[in-house]
Amino acid sequence: MQKILHLIFLLLLTGCIRVGPNFKSPPTNTQGAWTEQSPHIEINQDIDMGPWWQNFKDEMLNSLIDYALQENYSLEAAAYRILAAKANLGFAIGEFFPQTQQAEGSLIRKHISANAPNTLGIDRDFLDGILGLRVAWELDFWGRFYRGVQVAGGQYNATKDDYRDVQRILISDIVIAYVQHKTFQSRIAILKRNVAIQFRSSEIAKVRWEEGFESELDYAQAVTLWKETEAQKTSLEIELKRTLTSIAILVGLTPEEFTCHFTINSDPLNPPIDVVVGCPAEILYQRPDLRRSLDLLYAQNARVGIAVSDLFPRISFTGFLGLECGSDTHTTANQMGKHFFSRNSLTFFYGPDFAWPILNYGRLENRIKEQYALLNEGIATYRNQVLEAYKEVEDSLTFFVKSIEQTNDLKLSFKYAKRSVDISTLQYQEGLADYSRVLNSLQLQVAAEDAMAQALGNISLAYANIYRSLGTF
Repeated sequence: MQKILHLIFLLLLTGCIRVGPNFKSPPTNTQGAWTEQSPHIEINQDIDMGPWWQNFKDEMLNSLIDYALQENYSLEAAAYRILAAKANLGFAIGEFFPQTQQAEGSLIRKHISANAPNTLGIDRDFLDGILGLRVAWELDFWGRFYRGVQVAGGQYNATKDDYRDVQRILISDIVIAYVQHKTFQSRIAILKRNVAIQFRSSEIAKVRWEEGFESELDYAQAVTLWKETEAQKTSLEIELKRTLTSIAILVGLTPEEFTCHFTINSDPLNPPIDVVVGCPAEILYQRPDLRRSLDLLYAQNARVGIAVSDLFPRISFTGFLGLECGSDTHTTANQMGKHFFSRNSLTFFYGPDFAWPILNYGRLENRIKEQYALLNEGIATYRNQVLEAYKEVEDSLTFFVKSIEQTNDLKLSFKYAKRSVDISTLQYQEGLADYSRVLNSLQLQVAAEDAMAQALGNISLAYANIYRSLGTF
């Protein structure tokens, strides 16, 4: 017994052998600075960007995000994935300890064949009762269970990063839908103002036609433009409702429930015109989807170690301690119940054993190759994700800067389009210009003001996409 315990102790001491590769974070393409340069972009790697959506200074937007972080079902599902992964990690850690620790018992009536060998003169019909505790402990001699904990740990960390990624996407999706909703509100308001202006213009054309100064053609063209512009409201209202229902689903409510909880006013949204970002290298640590990919690579690397460990023998220690008593022996003599718990009923066994798959016909070697291939696939995917992340940030920064420039140009364009409507209308009333100039000016004013509203919305969309791509929230 003492020698066997010494053997087990030595096996435990050498259990630190861990076959397979140890994980190293794969190198990736990095860049030192963002290519988009502008006074509107500040590079500051020390600043805490915090809840960036609060820079819109819109209380309703803040309330929607706070509510969604508590009620969104995708976020709730991600939280349950964390709990499941945590339980799986606990199960993997449990493999370090004896895998089988079970009480067992049986009461079996046995009848041995009269034609069986060595049955002459024995009792071939009897009861056999057994009660005891069985233990089986496979030692982690090659690090198989240690790698299993690494797999479960990587998956657990991946679910936590996945939760943060769901938060990142959820927040940015709400901001984007909210910005789109506000933009459609502004475009509808602009359309209504222009419809009113065009209606007044058609009334002027009608008066001049009725007074004989102009032909009916001017009035017909004025009404055509007026009604054509008014008809555009339908498509904008459809998109307005679509964005509202999108916001409702994102915060975890039906559209009907949403209208009972929230009312989005028609006040215009003022977009931030300055953005603070860190250096490109920080994106590898900020974006939870990239961290999740690294976690999964860590887990896959451990699976390679598990596959390699299958090439080596599995060393175990098994034992049983219990009581066994038959119904008719020279000591019990049909008094099984009386003698079952006696000293003479004690039975036990213990000892080491091993299992080694010597002839596996290449199955184990090919399983190792498969796990290595999956690891290399994950590394390539991760490197591509890093490049895609850089692309998203660069595109968002360019979109932000160019939207600001476009808005400034469109503001000037709208200013002169509005002025041209006033001048052409006055000249038409005085008979100094035909109605085609008025029509052209009215069309340009509608287009310029609508384009300006969309450009303002694009600034906010670009702002949201910048922080979405940076991974901050």
